[in-house]
Amino acid sequence: MDPMAPPDAAIEGAPFSAGEEAYLRSQGLGRLASLDSSGAPTVVPVGYRLGHDASGATVIAIGGFRLRESAKFRNLARDGRCAFVVDDGIGPSARGILVKGRASLIDDPEGTSILVHPERLTSWGVDTPPFERQHRRVG
Repeated sequence: MDPMAPPDAAIEGAPFSAGEEAYLRSQGLGRLASLDSSGAPTVVPVGYRLGHDASGATVIAIGGFRLRESAKFRNLARDGRCAFVVDDGIGPSARGILVKGRASLIDDPEGTSILVHPERLTSWGVDTPPFERQHRRVG
């Protein structure tokens, strides 16, 4: 299964609401946080897509040129804990989604990618008014 291929339809029980999925699909640039070798957080901008893992669960799929050689790939190989955020707007137009979870790494002849498996979500301004946060555990 190609994790970078867009899913045909939302899977029932998916971690994201329909509004959150639509928002994530409308963006394309997010920020991935991982822990470096000293345990310090590091954040980098990345392109992403929603995809599915081998079990069919909805994940955030991150690819990129020379991904296997990147610090983020090494960081996540050492410690899979991560956070991922997509947001836009300021003030009353602010909206976004913060995903905390674990990453798995795909490194095979078909391609290299990072799959973020959501465990906790916080969203604002997507399914709620701008300053109202919605928190939930998923996965």
